Amino acid sequence: MKDDEILTDQAFCPLIERLEAVMASLDGVEKETGKMAFYALNVTA
Repeated sequence: MKDDEILTDQAFCPLIERLEAVMASLDGVEKETGKMAFYALNVTA
């Protein structure tokens, strides 16, 4: 999964909350499929 380059840390979608939600989903995918998924998090300003 690739994070949007212009999203960064907006008030309507905070970075830490988004990271936690995505990682929880990716953990579920890995448990279900046995395959590791990756999250490309944008941390540039």
